[in-house]
Amino acid sequence: MDNQKSPEPAHKFCEKITVASSKDVFLMGMHSGGQTSAFVLTPDHAKQLSRLLQQKVVEYETAHGALEGRLPSDPTPSPLQIKKPPESGS
Repeated sequence: MDNQKSPEPAHKFCEKITVASSKDVFLMGMHSGGQTSAFVLTPDHAKQLSRLLQQKVVEYETAHGALEGRLPSDPTPSPLQIKKPPESGS
């Protein structure tokens, strides 16, 4: 029996992000294909991330046009998730 795991893909498409906070930390969950990766940030790092993302969005929109800006309750469907094809002959 082969106990080796398949390597993780280098990049994952993030389908949804959830964020919660307390006085001391921000908890960010990034959801991809039924899996969630959780990240804990200090309030200062959360602010840095917010500013960096805003800067990158402005640069993107300048180059490529305005984004719609969906709310988190309407996640973007993932174009990268691979579905298993139906079994033939069933």
